[in-house]
Amino acid sequence: EETGVIVPLGRFVMEQATKDLQLWQTHFPIERPIFASINISSRQLFRHDLAQDVRDVLLQTDIAPGTMRLEVTETLVMENPEQAARSLTQIKELGAGISLDDFGTGYSSLSYLKRFPINILKIDRAFIKDILVNSEDEALTCAILSIAESLGLKVVAEGVESEVQRKLLSKHRCQFAQGYLFSKPLENKQFVEYLFEKNENKEVV
Repeated sequence: EETGVIVPLGRFVMEQATKDLQLWQTHFPIERPIFASINISSRQLFRHDLAQDVRDVLLQTDIAPGTMRLEVTETLVMENPEQAARSLTQIKELGAGISLDDFGTGYSSLSYLKRFPINILKIDRAFIKDILVNSEDEALTCAILSIAESLGLKVVAEGVESEVQRKLLSKHRCQFAQGYLFSKPLENKQFVEYLFEKNENKEVV
């Protein structure tokens, strides 16, 4: 990021991710299309025409609308809220989704949830790790879910490692989860094999 290499590297990651995503969606045409999330750095968002990169990549591929999602953190958007709002709005208008990562660990005002064009909130694993034994973590998680529901946002719980955690989150109407309960990080070939296995077993991915 200091040298600027993150800009061409970030574009390469975006191009490769959307190519892979198009392949996954073609082979697995499920009702809720597979999506891919791509982390965005400060330099990409504030010192580069990120919207142009998104436009170019979307024109090169035929992925389902909204299934390429860019992830930003609270800390990142708070560096320059006005510019972040403008840039993210342009990107969303192009057909990409916007996820707010690590929600609850930063210092942004709740009012920014209304100002930023966000589709998804990701609850940081710090709240999920002890949710079964810490009533405060459960209460805060429920509060985040309630806020998201009232604003029409989807929620992803990070760091889910047990079936008990998953069931508790489902009970509180959390729509999505990620973590080692489902899989460790996989390379493309391994991920395709994972999808084939889930598809053959009629499991929801």
